[in-house]
Amino acid sequence: MLKNFKDSTFKTVSRIIGIFARIGSVFAWIGVVFMVLGASAMAYTAHNIVINPETQEMSAFGISTNYKIEAQTIKFDNGFSITLDEKAANDIKNYISNDLQHDLSFGSIVVLVGAVAVVFSAVCLNNVANLFKSIAEEKTPFTEENLEYVDKIFIYEIVIFVLGCVIDIMASAFFKHSLNIHVSSGTFSTIIPVFIGAYLFKRGYELESKSKAKATKE
Repeated sequence: MLKNFKDSTFKTVSRIIGIFARIGSVFAWIGVVFMVLGASAMAYTAHNIVINPETQEMSAFGISTNYKIEAQTIKFDNGFSITLDEKAANDIKNYISNDLQHDLSFGSIVVLVGAVAVVFSAVCLNNVANLFKSIAEEKTPFTEENLEYVDKIFIYEIVIFVLGCVIDIMASAFFKHSLNIHVSSGTFSTIIPVFIGAYLFKRGYELESKSKAKATKE
């Protein structure tokens, strides 16, 4: 009776994890759509915007405005205020004149690479959902199908990690920081358990296959 209760609880938890992974995958795909749309808007704006540093005017899509920003204090109705000194005003004007168009173009590429990483995350989560769905339905988790799911999840985690490094490099260049790759402990805390899980699944599958083969011979 206790064994049946444990099996039932294990399968219920597996189903719940599978459902949450499936929901996560759906949200990831929605995120991809918005990221692609955002990147497209950035690239399209960069292509169509016209900036004249001499007159400090810019125009796009038939709309023209000037960016002759001066030192000032902006006061809001709630009492909050922002003071813009001369240096800050000049920095903004120089940024619009020299960097805005380039950053919109380059930023769209960074967002697209991020979208690719999210695509792999969505596919990875879908495999997680399939894995736990199979675990909940099969008598044993150590099946060839589940082993394939675990291998794919591990590969996708590696790809996501590499894309994360690429995005970090591009973001460093985008924000004009020194080239620096930040690998958080959270990254390894994700990859290492997946690697261990893949190894244990493979060992479990091998042991169960040998046990079945031995039972067949006997």
